[in-house]
Amino acid sequence: MVGPGADGSSGPRLTARLDRNPPCYPAGAEVTLQIGAEAGAYLYILNIAADNTVTLNYPNRYLPDRALAGGDFRFPPADLPQLKLLLYPLPGKRPTAKPSR
Repeated sequence: MVGPGADGSSGPRLTARLDRNPPCYPAGAEVTLQIGAEAGAYLYILNIAADNTVTLNYPNRYLPDRALAGGDFRFPPADLPQLKLLLYPLPGKRPTAKPSR
């Protein structure tokens, strides 16, 4: 259940962005999520694969489920190099270059 945000909105304020601008990554590239959240919010990061398999990335055995302290949250954290978040294109969904004339 999501409670009211500090500003009276219907839920906690949350922002998320990738670590590159523009977010262009080659297949297999490591990525970091930069997340901003209000103190007390709970965060769950899920991966949904092409075969509809769902994996819970956060919380995990290294980072337990607890309320965020607030401010910025980085996933995966720099102090846990064993955690990696890699990006791959969906099968059959690779962008194709248009022929130049």
